[in-house]
Amino acid sequence: MSRFGTWTAAALLGAAVAVLIMAGAYRPTEAPSWLGAAVAVVAGAVAVTMVVLALTRPAWGALLVVAGMPVVSVARAQLWIGPVQVLPITLVITALVIGVMIASGVPEPDAPPAPRPRTWLLLVLGGSLAIAATLVNPTSDALNVTLHGVLEPMAAFGVVLATRPSPPQAAWALVALAVSVAIATLINLAWLAVVLVPRDLYEQRLLLARLTYFNAGIFGTMLVTAIPAALVPVLLRDRMPWPRLAATASAVAIGLMVVALFFTYTKSAWLSAALAATLLILLLESRWRRRIPMLIGVSLLLAVVVPYPLPVLRAVAPGAADGYEAFLVALQGPARLDSWDPETYQGSGSIAIRVEAVGAAAEMAAHSPLLGVGPGGFQAEFARLRPGSGVPGLQSAHNLLPNLAAEYGLPLALLTGGGLLWCVVMALRARRIPSRVRAVVGTILAVSLIGFLCMATLFGVDLYRSYRTMNLDVLTAALLAGLSYSLARVTPTI
Repeated sequence: MSRFGTWTAAALLGAAVAVLIMAGAYRPTEAPSWLGAAVAVVAGAVAVTMVVLALTRPAWGALLVVAGMPVVSVARAQLWIGPVQVLPITLVITALVIGVMIASGVPEPDAPPAPRPRTWLLLVLGGSLAIAATLVNPTSDALNVTLHGVLEPMAAFGVVLATRPSPPQAAWALVALAVSVAIATLINLAWLAVVLVPRDLYEQRLLLARLTYFNAGIFGTMLVTAIPAALVPVLLRDRMPWPRLAATASAVAIGLMVVALFFTYTKSAWLSAALAATLLILLLESRWRRRIPMLIGVSLLLAVVVPYPLPVLRAVAPGAADGYEAFLVALQGPARLDSWDPETYQGSGSIAIRVEAVGAAAEMAAHSPLLGVGPGGFQAEFARLRPGSGVPGLQSAHNLLPNLAAEYGLPLALLTGGGLLWCVVMALRARRIPSRVRAVVGTILAVSLIGFLCMATLFGVDLYRSYRTMNLDVLTAALLAGLSYSLARVTPTI
């Protein structure tokens, strides 16, 4: 495409995304009208810049998309064209796909080779299975769940492969992810301090991430993937041309994200973050005399939110146990503390409903193994299969792969699960190469993906729901998977 054609496309898509945001942004009645308009203007300006860069410099456009989407998400913009819900990210990803198709630049010297044809065939197969499940079982929200929860992440994965990122570019992408979640964290903590503090803990948890990721569980997933990514400027401070204050900014960002992780009040996020921290220590530090103090530190920090020392303390020091329990109740509330104990109503309910949900998902997959019950169809089927359940309106299996098997069929679930695990293996393979940049980036990618999979298993990922207008968790997983696959195919020169 000629330069004139490229800039014409950029102008048209930029105008389209600006109109979408200005016309379709959410205008809360409880907030001043000027505030909603100001949010829409800022979000629109960021989204237009994304589109222009995506078409003219796709690699830079992709970095801006990763870093800036929480700002666009705050507008909660949407436009309905018949049954199709168009989001700003829909137009941005469209621009990225066009941008990589018309790009004519020379790849970096240490860029990976072009993806093999079978990689594209597997991607097309996955998209075809998702579309077939949507057409065969057209539930009310099926089209939009597939568009924003499956096809857009697949397109994002393809964009990463097509840009052929070198190890330093992958490092920059991880920094962009850390910046993105740090921005969202600032927005969410400001929202908590200004609006949510007078409310009880349940309402705080329910509304904490409403502006950026919609719910605290998704925010927890993003934090678990981004905290390892924020370590990149520290670990590669002598190998990459970072700004002088990059390591300090990284440390501040990690501190903010750890504080925000507590305020999600999400057990799955706390446990997943502890696992990620443990893996980082074991993989990046080779000496046990340094590993042991750091692992003890992680254990002590985890004890602030997870009452695993309580049974031992009750047996050996009842007084200390009472004080520790009182501290935890003051910190996170009695209901959240009881939810750790399977003998209590809260604890048994939290565990039992997940067991029931996964069991129901298995029944759905067994009944419709090829294409499932349809995207978004879990809720209706669960109510039919488990009419006596305490939560008959459960929307998903609270576990990514069983939910995919139930709604889209076993082939897509196996393809997704196998693909994500393979990407983790590919990222870890980078540690075999004597290249500091590649080894660090591969380790961070693997740990972030493991953190995502842990959250997807313990908390669940329901792909998308049209009331959310946001899908950054599945897009982030696609980004990490694409970078992991690309990194393992690089011939190291650093």
